[in-house]
Amino acid sequence: MRKLLIVLFSVAVASSSNVAALRAEMQDFRRIKAKKLEAEARVFYGKGKFVEAANAFRSAYIANSDARYIYNVGKCYERLNDSLEAAKYYRRYLELVPNAKDRKGIEEAIRKLQYQSRSDWGRLSILTQPVGANVYLDQRSKGVIGITPFTRSLPPGRYRILIDRKGHDSESLTLTIAKQQSRRLSVVLKPHLGYLRVKVGRRKVRMILDGVELGEVPSTALRLKTGVHYLLVEKKNHRPVFKRVTVEREKTQNMKIKLDRLPIEIKRSVYWPWAWTTTSVGVAALLTGMTFSLLAKGDQDRANSFDKTGADANRAKLDSLRSKARKKALVANILFGVGGAAVITGAVLFVLDWRDMKKREEQLFSERMRIEPLIASDGVSIRWTMSY
Repeated sequence: MRKLLIVLFSVAVASSSNVAALRAEMQDFRRIKAKKLEAEARVFYGKGKFVEAANAFRSAYIANSDARYIYNVGKCYERLNDSLEAAKYYRRYLELVPNAKDRKGIEEAIRKLQYQSRSDWGRLSILTQPVGANVYLDQRSKGVIGITPFTRSLPPGRYRILIDRKGHDSESLTLTIAKQQSRRLSVVLKPHLGYLRVKVGRRKVRMILDGVELGEVPSTALRLKTGVHYLLVEKKNHRPVFKRVTVEREKTQNMKIKLDRLPIEIKRSVYWPWAWTTTSVGVAALLTGMTFSLLAKGDQDRANSFDKTGADANRAKLDSLRSKARKKALVANILFGVGGAAVITGAVLFVLDWRDMKKREEQLFSERMRIEPLIASDGVSIRWTMSY
């Protein structure tokens, strides 16, 4: 057993020694490869082939993680007048070597490069309809970079712009900004829509939605933007109904509204007593005329049935009956005329009284009730007041 343990220990030591030797061999190989790539890069750099030199220095850094190669990549981009890339690799070098002896000089170089690069930046302007949309650059996780109307200077490059506003479809755009280029985007955001159906049990009803008068209540559902809306339904001499409605996307909001008549007391006009008096006199005259007409008809009937003997006494009585019948008929006709005129006059006075009442009722309604559109934090609202 002891011999077995000694053998296993010897094998383990030999294996670890082999692994260490293999690792050392691999490091030597990478170091040699990096040196070879560095030599190639310096040849490219001396010939002015800075792109090839930058690629060779990057490959050398991959082979052997030496921060000097990153610094040399920045130098290549500086010779290519690509200030952004040069500043990026210089900053990367300082991250790898925080205690670099030439740190102050490199930081000064970065500041100069940033100043030079900003003169080459482009300008992006975004206007949306409606305004107030959030603008994201490349991805949402980076957060909102602005709200439309949006204007910002950006380094040259290719960007993905995301535009988002509550209650509207999002828009995604990909664009390229060249050096010193100004790009202007105008985007119309499509709103989310829903439906609102209003039912009122009365006619000649006026509807106001978000401060905009729509006239009569439509029979079909209204297609509206999602969100909060303010509805006012009113009718003359009725208490108006004010509602706050929330419309959801692709859903129908049904609303049934009942209007109550306002308890307004209005005094009768001056035509009212005269209308009743004239009508009463007319009706009395007509009834009296009818009575005289019946009496005249009775006298006439008796005269027609009177015995005609030719005697003077009988003739005198016959003439007297006919005379009474004519007088009663004349009085009846006069009363019929007066009564008819009085009834017509009373009817006209009743109409005048009704018109005056309606006018005064509308005037009193408008004086006691006041409707005002207000701008609320979440839209347009309606305020109405009523005094009794």
